[in-house]
Amino acid sequence: MLRLDWPSLDVIVIHRGAGLYYGMADTPWGLAVAARGRMVSSDIPIEEELGRILLFDESLHLFGERIAPFPLRDLHGIAWADEALWLTCAYDNQVIRYDGIHWSVWAPLRRPETPPYDINHFNTLWLEGNDLWLLAHNKGPSQAFRYHLPDLNLIESISIGNIAHNLWRNPNGALATCSSSEGALVASDGWKLNTGGFPRGIVFIEEKLVVGISELSERPNRDLGSGRLLVISRSEITLSSKILSNKGLVLDLLEWPCV
Repeated sequence: MLRLDWPSLDVIVIHRGAGLYYGMADTPWGLAVAARGRMVSSDIPIEEELGRILLFDESLHLFGERIAPFPLRDLHGIAWADEALWLTCAYDNQVIRYDGIHWSVWAPLRRPETPPYDINHFNTLWLEGNDLWLLAHNKGPSQAFRYHLPDLNLIESISIGNIAHNLWRNPNGALATCSSSEGALVASDGWKLNTGGFPRGIVFIEEKLVVGISELSERPNRDLGSGRLLVISRSEITLSSKILSNKGLVLDLLEWPCV
């Protein structure tokens, strides 16, 4: 887990040793970070993965963790919504809700009775007003589902991107995502911006879009590869690029403290 000071993007290691860190959310308990407890190249089978939520204070000091009463496998994006923390567990094709006391399971789409369960590869949760968006990258052509809170009634679904990650609104209101397999950012109105590599993880800072880019490599070589960050203006000009040498995959970005 890295802290990247703005605007220099100087790198400081905040935490290490908890496997892949994927998913961050601002919560009343502190900064929640999803830690899988396993690396891409790990000898531990993914079905034995035991993820957990790490909690950091405003100074990014680890002070606690939350462990579910059942396995959290292949944790991806997380979000705070409806007074609870929501977690995507791609391995089980499920979303988990945790309100600080109770853990509950939500299966938005069909979950097979036997493995492999991971049909839709849920990886992103995004709160927009009173609606919760869920992105299914589907290991190919992807879909974004919009649910009303708190009843979780489906409002709409949109086909967008390919092996997509992250959701946001462009200035014109179009829904956008990282179409990771294309090495591009795309939107529902046909907009496209090529980034190269495997884009995943976005954050808006001072009217600029910061995008994480991972190397395209075989799975055993991904853990300690070199990622990079692109800083893009609203006029789609690349203002800077920061190489993260031997720091591994870029999985998520978050401005902290959240404003």
